[in-house]
Order: sequence, then structure tokens, then C-alpha cells
Amino acid sequence: MNEPINVSPAVPLPRTVKNLAKTLWYKFYRFLPWATVTIYGIRLRAVNYRMLERSFVTHEYEPLDFKELERLATPEFTFIDIGANIGLYSLFVSKNLKPRVIYAFEPSSRECFVMIKNIYLNSPAAVSLRQVACSCDVGIHQMNIARDFDRGSNSLGNFYYGDTKLKNTEKVMCTTLDRELEHHILNPHDIIKIDTDGHEFDVLIGARKTINKGHPILLIEYPTNKVVSLLAEWNYTYTWESGMFNTVFTWNGCT
Repeated sequence: MNEPINVSPAVPLPRTVKNLAKTLWYKFYRFLPWATVTIYGIRLRAVNYRMLERSFVTHEYEPLDFKELERLATPEFTFIDIGANIGLYSLFVSKNLKPRVIYAFEPSSRECFVMIKNIYLNSPAAVSLRQVACSCDVGIHQMNIARDFDRGSNSLGNFYYGDTKLKNTEKVMCTTLDRELEHHILNPHDIIKIDTDGHEFDVLIGARKTINKGHPILLIEYPTNKVVSLLAEWNYTYTWESGMFNTVFTWNGCT
């Protein structure tokens, strides 16, 4: 494993840095698809302006979440990245945590195209990317694609953030995690990350067998009360630290 992440203090960035990032993004960066930023030693293309502003100062993004992911990881674990976006979490795991395999799911053709470029840019091992959405059923559904400025906010329903602007819609293939992992048994040390902007409950319903058989660790961004209640029925408890975007759910029987 590489050296532990040095997490910077969680302090707001200066307004001048935020304004500079927004100006550069609107006037310059978004027109240069080959431009990259570096976060945790990972080179990324087509980031949103929030990643851009962080790269100016700390070269970090969601530092407490990545520190927690590093703490939870064990040798040869399986990492499942649902809502992989442009691949930061999958690439971080591949570069730093020595997983056995990574299964990444990203339905948007725009984000999936960029993630493929980021995979080749960083030459990681063990990443298996599928251009599908994980849900509670199998079929074709319409996804709302956010404008480039709001990359990371695509949704199969309404946008999670009220100020997110729609760019276009896209018909995407949906599947269930139970179907995708029918022949792969997880264990309590494997990790599933779910970031689907409001679609997390449906993802869990489609992963019921996988989760209740293997009891993996779950990282879920902004879980609703409905999600928390469902996982409580499955004997999961949660922990969360101020400043984190993801809530960690662990099975009560896991030691």
C-alpha cells in the first residue's frame, strides 16, 4: 500500500480561488478536453469546477472520504463503484489500495467516455467498467444529464441539487447488481460505493441478494431516511463524520 493520505484541514477555500476556478472553467478549461488536473496523484480529464478549484490548493477532493476508504480497505478486497462518474474513486482504489478487482458502473455516455480516457491516462489495473445504471429492474430508462459545469449530478429522477441545470436527456440501460454479480460472492471486507444522486434506494433493492449474502461495507452519499431504514432492516448500522460526503454502513455481524 502507498503512503497514507495526508488530509489537509477542512477549511473553506478563499473566495478568490473559487472565483478563479469558475472563471477558468467557463472561459478556458471546458474548451480543452485534453487538459488535466491532478488529485491524489491521479491525472483526470473533464473535471467539474469544484475539482478544478481544489486542485489549485490541495490536490485533494473529499479528503475525509478518501481517508476513510483507505482505513476500511483490506488486501485483495473487491471494490464496486456505482455511479463512477469520471472514475476518481475507482482510480484512487486501483492506485493506492491494491484491490483484487474493481467493478465500476456509469450509465452516462459522456462520463463513461471520459472515464475510459482517465483509465488509460493512469494505466490502472483491475478496473472493469460497464456503461449501465444499477437500479431495481432491468430495462431502458431516461436519465437527466446535467450541464458540463455540474458534472457528477446526472440522475434517473429529479436532480438532487436544486440549482443543477439540465443539458439533455439520454436513454440508458439499467440492470441490477444482483444480476451483474450473480456469480461473484462478496464478503464483509468488500466495499460498495453508491453515489447516484437520489436513486440509492432503487440500487439497494436491486442488490438485496448480493448485500444480504455477503454483507459488504457500503459507502453511500447523502442517504435518505428511507435508505437508512431499509439498511436497518438488513441489520446495518452507520457512522458519519462531519465533513464527509459519504455515510459508512457496516453489517452488525461484521467484526
